Parts: sequence; structure tokens; C-alpha cells
Amino acid sequence: AECRVPRPVLIWGQRRLRCPVLSATTVTVAGLRALYGRMMARPTAHSSLLGIALLLALLSLVAAGPARGASDPAPRVLAASPYVLSDEQFISGTLRGEPAIATFLRVEDSFLLDLPLEPVVGKPVPAPEALAFLGEAYSVSPSLLLALAESRYGVLSAETAPVAHAALADWFRDSALALSRRFYDDYYGLTGDRVVWPNGQPFKIEAGNASTYALRAYFFTDVYTGGDPARTLAAWEEELLDIYYHTFGPRLAGRLISTRPGAAEAQARPYLRLPWMGGDSWRLTGGPHNFDGSDRFPLSGVDFQPTGYSGCNPPVARYRPVTASASGLVVGDQPHWLKLDHDGDGDPHTGWQTVYGHLDERLPAEGEWVYRGERLGAPSCHGGFASGIHVHFGVKHQNIWQPATDYTLSGWRVQNGDEAYHGTMIRAGHAERLSCFRPEEQSMDCTHAVLLSDNWPSRMWRPEMR
Repeated sequence: AECRVPRPVLIWGQRRLRCPVLSATTVTVAGLRALYGRMMARPTAHSSLLGIALLLALLSLVAAGPARGASDPAPRVLAASPYVLSDEQFISGTLRGEPAIATFLRVEDSFLLDLPLEPVVGKPVPAPEALAFLGEAYSVSPSLLLALAESRYGVLSAETAPVAHAALADWFRDSALALSRRFYDDYYGLTGDRVVWPNGQPFKIEAGNASTYALRAYFFTDVYTGGDPARTLAAWEEELLDIYYHTFGPRLAGRLISTRPGAAEAQARPYLRLPWMGGDSWRLTGGPHNFDGSDRFPLSGVDFQPTGYSGCNPPVARYRPVTASASGLVVGDQPHWLKLDHDGDGDPHTGWQTVYGHLDERLPAEGEWVYRGERLGAPSCHGGFASGIHVHFGVKHQNIWQPATDYTLSGWRVQNGDEAYHGTMIRAGHAERLSCFRPEEQSMDCTHAVLLSDNWPSRMWRPEMR
């Protein structure tokens, strides 16, 4: 018998109408119902027992629901081209730093130049600063965000904003987050078989790099509204790439595919020290967390706060400086965030970088060489969301965030906790420091969080190598 009344179920996040099935057999819900009805209409000595058994089988089918398996159609492959953008264009693009973004918007005479955006909810900043922040925090280039915004809203060609300012601010922030999560999921191998379900049918996304997967997955979750999936995707990509090429240049320029650092790259990573002045004591206030504050991979950031401070009154700890964890060249100019390129070539798509967030009174400028232990700025509550004065510290390889558990700071190794901001730092000799955050009580307890820095200034011409 056929299942004439399919029920809605969730399969891989998609709401679909399916007929429940029993394992690999062809017995259906309707068939069991029909058999049960016939038995009750013509009872026998064993009808009651058999009826109970069939009823239990029917209930188990309904409760279990269908599983994705051999009964599903084979996924149709979407898009033959393996690359939409190079990873370098996706991550950094051609507009690098707030001054470059501001100059571009001024030349384009875009209304965005004078429009405040909110890279962090409730904290409006000028659009160039917001785009620079989103690019650094989420690894989604301002060039790509502007190309997507032109495709959707005409932000570079329209004379005035086509939608409310708040809606546009939300779109930039939400798009950066969505693209970033899909990029990092694929970069770290968390995307499985890359199957999506537009119109209730399975389609496999073809992608030669994480950027291409991120863009195509973003299309189906944030752009697609119906029609033939392959054709609508192709038309959207054609329009987007035409905008990108004529505005920012070749789409495949730079590093095409970014890969996880191997043994040789790990060996080339500089020895990193705690990022504040030697002899000073700070607290581990936030264990590993993602750049958006979540517990999604790669859990790249850790937070440190100078002792004696809590909250944002005052908002800056002027006399407790953040210092360079290792020697490097200042790259990626923007307020309140600073990035050091440790191989010194000025290209963040080679080698290792360290990132320092929530800085006030920044000292070194773009292009300056900074030695290990030299002052970078003061920890503050500025430059994103902060409930207290601190520095957000993270490590990148080829401008891509790496897990905090992959490196040590002055010999202290970071370990993940039960959720974001929880965690520990351990060192040889069984020393342990516990992050102030307590997920069970949603409170702060810094009793076992204090760390003493050994990051004394060094005037080395070459970075310390492990």
C-alpha cells in the first residue's frame, strides 16, 4: 500500500514531506494501517496479540521518522566550475585597511561613506571602519561584501540607500557571519558531503576551495527564493563575478586554495609570549571562543584583563600596556585592532600573524616593525563588544584564524572548556589557570586565573623561532 498522507519531517535541516519507512522493507504506514483494519474486521483467536504487535510497530515508525539513506535520490551536482573566488580574494580582497576602504567609497561617490554601520549590534561606526572590522574578525573581505551589496542593493551605483539604514547594517553583519561560518566549516573539513536541499531535492555543491563552497552555500541559505537551483545559482554567480571583476579586479588573483599549516609551517611559527609587559599580572578572563563569541570552530580567541580592573569604568587601562607577543610588521590598518605579520614580508597570506583586539592609544603605525615586548597600545572596551577592559588575542596562518589550542604563550598551553569563554591554560609542572568565566552559573570567578608575564622587550633583528 502507498503512503497517501506524507508527514512533514526535518531531514538535514530541511522540512520535507516523506512517507515513513520500516528499515529496508517495503512495509509502509498505510500498509500497516490497512492490515490492522482487516484483522480487527475479521477477528481470530490471535487477533488481539497480533493487533497489539502491529500497533506497536506502527507507533515505532511514526516516532522514529525516516532516516536519510538509500531511499533518498542521488544528489545532483551543482555547478561544474570548481572556483568562484580565490581564497585570498574571499578573505582579504583588494581593499585592505580602513584608509583604503574610505578612499574607494569616496572615489565611487557611494552613500556608504557617510552611513554608520553596526559590525557589533548597538555599536554604530563609520562604514569604512565597520567593513575593516568585519573583514578582520570574520575573514570576509570588504571587497566581497561590497560586491554582494551592489548585487543586492546597488550600494555603489545608487545615489541613496534603497533600504533603511538599520536593515543595511543588519545585512552586512549577518552576511559576513554567514559567509564566515561556511568558509571555516569547509576549511576545517566540517561540511560533510556538501549536500543542500533546495525545493526538497538533494544537490551537491562542487567546490575546489573553501571560498567557493561558502559562497554557494550562502546562496541557498540567504539568497535563493525558488526556481531551478542550477540555473539560478549560475545567473547569480555570473552577475556577482561581473561586478567583482569590473570593480575589484581578477577573481582568482592571489592564493587560490588555503590549507591547514603542516609540520614545516608549525615549525616556522615564532615562539609566542603572553601579550603584556613582563613582570605584570593579568587574568585569563575568557577561554577559547570564536570570533563571533560563539563556541563554533575554530575557537581561535582568548581574552586577558589586567588585574585590578573590571567592567568598563574607566574604559581604558592606560598604564597597563599590551605588548607584542613576537616581533613582526604592522599590517591591516584599522582602529582598536592591530595585526603583526611575523615573517616580515607585509603579506598576511604568507606565514603567521598575531592579532590584538580592543586596543586604545595604538602606538605603531601601518608598515612599522615592532619588536617582541614593545608596547602596542592600552587594553580597553573599544573596538567591538566588551563587558570589561581586556585584550582579545588570536593567531592566524595565511590570514586565517587558527585554534587557540594549537599554540602556547610563554609555555602555557590553552585548552578548550565546556563552552565558549570557558577553558584553562596549563604548563609543565602541572600548573593550571582557569578562565574567570563559569558556564554553570553564568558568572565570573577569577580566583585561579592570574598569569605573570615574562614578555620583556627584545631588540632582535629576526623573530625568535622555535
